[in-house]
Amino acid sequence: MEVRSVNDAKGGASPAEVDVGGLAVEFLGWTVEVVQDPPVWRASRDVAPPLVIAAGSVVELRTLLDEADRFDCRRATHALAEVLRGRGVIAQVYGQAIVAESPCGVRRTIVAGRGLYRWTSGVVIGAIGEVAGAAERALRGLGAS
Repeated sequence: MEVRSVNDAKGGASPAEVDVGGLAVEFLGWTVEVVQDPPVWRASRDVAPPLVIAAGSVVELRTLLDEADRFDCRRATHALAEVLRGRGVIAQVYGQAIVAESPCGVRRTIVAGRGLYRWTSGVVIGAIGEVAGAAERALRGLGAS
């Protein structure tokens, strides 16, 4: 299979390039491309677990990437909650969210999405692949470090 040309006949960006670029920015860590014969949208990543997703349209690929992101974030949310519990924080997991309460009574919510942990205010805590670092920043935010 070949990667489809990303420039149109006029030398500008094709819709495929715009969509590929948009997905690549939105779903960090994924390589997104369009291959032809027949046209297929494909996303892959080389981190654990390695994964290749293919779809017949950008809409289908976005749906599949959303599902992969939810799965990764749910797993990462449980991992972060375990680390926080080990440091004395009460951490309850609800899907992609953790309600965390420090021993000193500070209660905050952490959400995971698009490969990042964030406070509900939107402030990034860290990448879901870096649980230890995110836990340290979360503990500081909870006044428990």
